[in-house]
Amino acid sequence: MIYLNEKNWDREVESSLELVMVSFWCPDCAPGLLSEIISLSRKYEGHIKFGAIRAEDYRNLVASQIAWGLPAVAFYYRGEKVGELAGDFTAGEIREKIDEVLQFCA
Repeated sequence: MIYLNEKNWDREVESSLELVMVSFWCPDCAPGLLSEIISLSRKYEGHIKFGAIRAEDYRNLVASQIAWGLPAVAFYYRGEKVGELAGDFTAGEIREKIDEVLQFCA
């Protein structure tokens, strides 16, 4: 899991040639979701790069990337957003979206 910020966003997400999943999170929304995402990062290691950004610390960056509320996860492939989940979703829905995006990017 890579902890993202304004300084490493371009290198780790926008310029990455890999499939990247970014978790946009805050401590008050969906407690426990980040730990689920960390577990998913272990399961999908080698297939997808996982990053997380604390929304309240980087509001402008987060606002430029997600259209809906928090929590959110977005998927980027070669710098382009290829998928997103926002609001009320489960770890199971994240797994389904990961599998969908992996097929799309294959």
